[in-house]
Amino acid sequence: MSHESQLIPIKVKEVEYLYEESVILKRRFHSLSEGVERRMDSIVREMKKFEPSDKKTYEHILILIQTSKEHPLIMSELQSLNDILEGFSSKAEIRWGLGINEQLEDNIYILIVCSKR
Repeated sequence: MSHESQLIPIKVKEVEYLYEESVILKRRFHSLSEGVERRMDSIVREMKKFEPSDKKTYEHILILIQTSKEHPLIMSELQSLNDILEGFSSKAEIRWGLGINEQLEDNIYILIVCSKR
């Protein structure tokens, strides 16, 4: 995860706490635009479908976002992260990174890792 977040890095030292966690949940999402749906909207829709029932209990949230250089993340898409984070504990520590993956073309990839002791 840390080497895939080259624009806004997630450093290995920042995620060492994962070795001490008792529960780790990892989810991957790719944008799948259907018709006129925007790429981030498709990810938010999929995340809401597969969000854990115990969402409020997670203490740490890591988010990796990747796009291609030709189709970078835009501000309105970044603001959609609020929809993704809605329902997590307000005390949860949230870290995120941003990276480039040219194979994505005009899609977005998001990896979320939620954990707790």
